[in-house]
Amino acid sequence: MEPTTGPANVCRGAVIALQNGTALPGNFSKQWLSSNSKATVNNNGNVTGISPGAVRITYKLNYSNPDFGTCSSAAIRDLAVLAIPATPAISFIVRPTYEAGTTSICLFSTFVLRGSLAGGTWSSAGAVTVNSNGLVTASSIGTGTVTYTVYNTSGCSYSRTVTYNVVSCETYAKSANTSAINKDAAPVLLTSSYKFILYPNPARTRVFFNVALEAGEGNAVLSDMQGKELKIIVFKPGINSIEISNYPAGMYFVTFRTKQGFQTEKLVID
Repeated sequence: MEPTTGPANVCRGAVIALQNGTALPGNFSKQWLSSNSKATVNNNGNVTGISPGAVRITYKLNYSNPDFGTCSSAAIRDLAVLAIPATPAISFIVRPTYEAGTTSICLFSTFVLRGSLAGGTWSSAGAVTVNSNGLVTASSIGTGTVTYTVYNTSGCSYSRTVTYNVVSCETYAKSANTSAINKDAAPVLLTSSYKFILYPNPARTRVFFNVALEAGEGNAVLSDMQGKELKIIVFKPGINSIEISNYPAGMYFVTFRTKQGFQTEKLVID
C-alpha cells in the first residue's frame, strides 16, 4: 500500500490535505480516520486542526466480498496540531472623521490603528486602504475592512477584522448661506487649531478639506488671482469638497470663513 503524503503539521482551525496514491481495486472502499479529537478528517483526506496535540490519521482500504469475507489494509500519518496566537485586538491611535450623528467614516478621512500584539501585519479590502504602520485611508464610498494578523514561531496565525462604512460627508450650495457669519465684524485670522488644509494640491477635478467639529459651519470662496469670486460653497464639520474641473489651470485662492474668523489658502489647478 502507498504511504500517505502531505504536511506533517496543521494549525488549530486550519485545514490541510493528505493524499494516498494507492489504487482502489474492485470491491474495495476507502476510509479516512482520526485517532482522537485533536483533528477531524473527511473522506477526501482534508484534515482540520481542532486542538493542540498529536493525532494519527489513518487511510484505510476495506475489502468486502460475500464469497471471500472481509479484510483491510491501512497507511498511517502522524500529525501535530499546533497552537495559534492569542486573539489580537484593534484600537484607535488617531480616530477618523465621522459623519455627524453616525458611526460612518467620511470619504478621504485618515486614521491610525494599533494591533494589541506586536509584529503583526495589516491588510485591507473594499473602501479602505491600510499601510504597514496601520494608517487607514477611506479611499472610496462603500464598505471596507481592515485586518490585523499575528503569527507565532510555528507559523500559525490568527486575525482580527473590523468593518467600516464610508460615506461622502460632502455639503454643496450654489450660493452661500452666510447667516452664521457676521460680515460687518472686523476680520480675524483663524488660529492654528482651526487650520484648513486643501488636498490634493495641486488638484485637477476636485479639492477636499476637512472641517473640525470645533470650527463649525461656514463658507469657502474660490477666487482667481484678480480676486474675482468664482464659487462659494457652504461647509459643515467633516470632509467637504469643491468641484474645480471647469476652471483652467493656474493659481487660485480659497478663503474659509467661520464665526471664528477667516483663512486663505493657495490652490493650484493643473
